[in-house]
Parts: sequence; structure tokens; C-alpha cells
Amino acid sequence: MKFRLLKLFKSLLQKSARVQLEIDAEARRKHPDWMRIIMLKKQRLLIKDRLQRLQREMRDRRAERRASRRRKLIRQY
Repeated sequence: MKFRLLKLFKSLLQKSARVQLEIDAEARRKHPDWMRIIMLKKQRLLIKDRLQRLQREMRDRRAERRASRRRKLIRQY
């Protein structure tokens, strides 16, 4: 499960970078398509939101694993 989340996180980071490159390329054109830029920026924000949710989920799982280990240690003594 852990590796699947990390793989998804990495994939989303790469997708976000690709979208940013598209935004930059479109903005540099002589006559940029502003509607396309807006659409790409919204897409990038959706990816960013998903990354933040995933990061929060990974942090919560890590905290739960730590708490579980502590409870096991406490029960042993």
C-alpha cells in the first residue's frame, strides 16, 4: 500500500510539472490562447489539491503506525 501511494504521488508530481511546462509554452507564444492557459491552470490546481490530500493521507497513516507501535510497547510492559 505504501509503495502504491508513493508511486501515485510521484506520478501526480510529474503530471503537474508537465502541465506547468504547457502553461509556460503557451504563455510564450506570440498570440497565447488565454482560455487554454486558464484551463491548464485549473487542471494544475486540481492536481495540486489531490497531491495535498494524498500527502495528508500518507502523514496520517504514518502517525497511526507510530501510535500502534507505541501501544504494542506499552502492552508489553
